[in-house]
Amino acid sequence: MGILGNNVQILRKQRGLSQEKLAEKVDVSKNTISDIEKGKKFARANTLVRIAEFFNIQVYELFSPKVLCPIIPKVSSINLVKK
Repeated sequence: MGILGNNVQILRKQRGLSQEKLAEKVDVSKNTISDIEKGKKFARANTLVRIAEFFNIQVYELFSPKVLCPIIPKVSSINLVKK
């Protein structure tokens, strides 16, 4: 999976969407979303625009490894003492 596929998958899952639901929203087949996420197929320009618009981001952000990385909170200083 490449950066594009990874970002589409992260965005889709963050919003609780199945591949089928995302495909409906951006007017492509479920197989197209699956292939994009797996890196088997590169999306057409108009598909990239519709995906970006749906997620309210710019097209270039779909290709950015830093913009969409999930933020994992640091938990090293949590005190788990029972009272």
